[in-house]
Amino acid sequence: MIWMKKYYLGLLATVAVTIAYGQPSAQTIRLDASGNSADKLKAALAEANGLIQKGPVEILLSGGTYYLDSTLVFDEANSGTAQHALTIKAAEGEKVILSGGRALSLTWKKQADGLYSATVPAGLEIDQLYVNGQLQVLARYPNFDASAQYFNGAAPVVSSTEKIKTWENPAGAYLHCLHAKGWGSFHYQVTGKSSASELALEGGWQHNRLEGMNKKTQFIEGVREELDAVNEWFIDRKTQTLFYYPAAGLDLANALVEVPVLKHIIEIKGTEQNPARNLRFENLEFRHALRTFMDTKDLLLRSDWAIYRGGAVFINGGENITFSRTDVSFVGGNAFFINNYNRNITIEHSHIQDVGANGVCFVGNMDAVRSPLIEYHTTQDLDGMDLEKGPKSNDYPADCTVLGNIIERTGLIEKQSAGVNISMSMDITVSHNSIYDLPRAGINICDGTWGGHLIEFNDVFNTVNESRDHGAFNSWGRDRFWNPSERLTGEWVDQYPDMPFWDAVKTVTLRNNRMRCDHGWDIDLDDGSGNYDIYNNLCLSGGIKIREGYRRRVYNNVTINNNFRANIFFPNNTTDIYERNIVTTQYQSDQLAESGCKADYNFLYDLESEGPATTLQLFSGQDTHSLQGNPLFVNPAKGDFSVKENSPALKVGFKNFPMDQFGVLDARLKSIVKTPVIPEVNLGTAQEEKKWIWKGIVFKNMNNEGDLSSVGFHKKRGAHVKSIQKDSPYKDSGLVKNDLILKVEGQTIRNANHFFKIIKSDPSKKEWTAEIWRKQEMATQKLNFQ
Repeated sequence: MIWMKKYYLGLLATVAVTIAYGQPSAQTIRLDASGNSADKLKAALAEANGLIQKGPVEILLSGGTYYLDSTLVFDEANSGTAQHALTIKAAEGEKVILSGGRALSLTWKKQADGLYSATVPAGLEIDQLYVNGQLQVLARYPNFDASAQYFNGAAPVVSSTEKIKTWENPAGAYLHCLHAKGWGSFHYQVTGKSSASELALEGGWQHNRLEGMNKKTQFIEGVREELDAVNEWFIDRKTQTLFYYPAAGLDLANALVEVPVLKHIIEIKGTEQNPARNLRFENLEFRHALRTFMDTKDLLLRSDWAIYRGGAVFINGGENITFSRTDVSFVGGNAFFINNYNRNITIEHSHIQDVGANGVCFVGNMDAVRSPLIEYHTTQDLDGMDLEKGPKSNDYPADCTVLGNIIERTGLIEKQSAGVNISMSMDITVSHNSIYDLPRAGINICDGTWGGHLIEFNDVFNTVNESRDHGAFNSWGRDRFWNPSERLTGEWVDQYPDMPFWDAVKTVTLRNNRMRCDHGWDIDLDDGSGNYDIYNNLCLSGGIKIREGYRRRVYNNVTINNNFRANIFFPNNTTDIYERNIVTTQYQSDQLAESGCKADYNFLYDLESEGPATTLQLFSGQDTHSLQGNPLFVNPAKGDFSVKENSPALKVGFKNFPMDQFGVLDARLKSIVKTPVIPEVNLGTAQEEKKWIWKGIVFKNMNNEGDLSSVGFHKKRGAHVKSIQKDSPYKDSGLVKNDLILKVEGQTIRNANHFFKIIKSDPSKKEWTAEIWRKQEMATQKLNFQ
């Protein structure tokens, strides 16, 4: 290794690296952006290793773009020590970009119709093209449309047989589509054509619910014949020829042309026993990383997620590491990925934007989970279950912080993504972030393992834009105690009352957030989410939903133009409360009365009457002490929904909380951050949910997203079995509670009335064959109505 030391020392000398000695804090290595950036940075790290024992070391980067031809790796021997930090930062007032890409020097040739071509270096795999810092469009069908809701333009590609016939050889192209039920996306590589009008595809593994592609919401990119619009490009890999349609007026000869070459720009690699530690990155920007959607294969417990364990910044086995004012933009996969064992990782005051997948991910090791299960429908018997509490090892992120960041326009390709995603982790703080313009959740918690997270003072809005059945905040809790059979889970919990907290060992707290989701819920606690405290939140549109789980305490929230939805519940749930909330509409469903959730001391916005909240009582069967009237909001037009000193809402125990502390703290980010549109308060009409009772079976229609979410379906059709009365003559007909009847004798059922019409059309017929959506699976069931 002597030759390597001499090489690095020589390299340092040639790039005029200066080291200032004196006080321990003054050890500084200076670099500029000329020459081979990767080698210079690695040389600086080697030099820092010899200094770090004497005191803290700074690697100070002068302004410019540092193009890396290999990932910059920090490990135990190449980081700080327990006593001294290693800092990599930009020089004061200078802009420094660490790029996982390459700037191309190209000779352009003009072709016909405004098309240009250039030869690119051999072996260069181009999956994104940036011209003067702007992402260009890989030739696609349908063409890019910035105003389109899905994928910036979508069409039924795989069924467009006439279109496919026009493509001579689409091998190497990519097909992207939504999940069949809109719960994320699937991605495929085209390997060729299986016939003149059919594509041969490989992929479709990027989701934990493998229910197939949405046949209408698709687009394809990388097809030569679709190179037909300004800003589009295509690479002929056989000849390494790049074709490009520049915009009018672009000086292509002098344009900056960049392409990504790395999946990871920085890797921090250690172990629990030998961590990389005490690293600090300041005032840097990370740009250009390859897309990774075909690597998104790792399934995360029984949540809906598959994940790629990697990112522009990848941390595995780190301790006491901070990224401060380190922006990430124009990366094809995840921005930050904190993987397996990590402690005290902080990402603060940074701007994360234009990201192919997730903004920040915390994901632990599946081996740390007791009795882990993959995919929604997998189950296990109690006899084979690990009955110990908590994680099996320390191989997961804990005590980490995401503070004061703007996270916007993530999920550009992968729609099952989030601004911040947490899975198999503990004690993660997500505070004062502004998160918006996303295809799915702003903040997502995949499972209950192992809780302790603090979600506070965030501003989360304009979410669930390209998916459905989700929230600005979303969680699942399909942990080992959870079974699709509410009865069976209830029996287990009767036997082991502490079972719901074997994985969700610590309480998750959501407080002092402002959330607005116009295409779902502001706060969505989905299947099995348990051990949550939700208070002091301002919900501006979608309201709050909880589903089967234990110990959800929802109190002192303000919900505008919505209320609370309670879907399915376990039979022995007596630990949920919904109290001291200000709401402006009736409850979203009538299941609260049977849920075991204690609802009381709430205040309903009503400008026409004051006194007991009779409309809340009608739906909940509770709310004995709840009131209704004018809460006397301070300044609702400006988003201040605190109440005045003489507000009647104070009589139910409501307490004001701050209305001006949501989102980012840093002055730089405050100057550019967006904020949500504040809605006018609309009085909701208190109408009881329409139901039909037929022979003791209670039916209803699929009227809204809440109804669909309650059964996990995606189309507003069918007859929903709400309940079956004990004295019903048809209690043994073959139907069970929460069935959604979709077909009878091959006829598609539009709604409950349509079902009755078919059954009553032949009074002599006693047995009917039905197709039923039951426990989120299709089932064929014989129905007997004798």
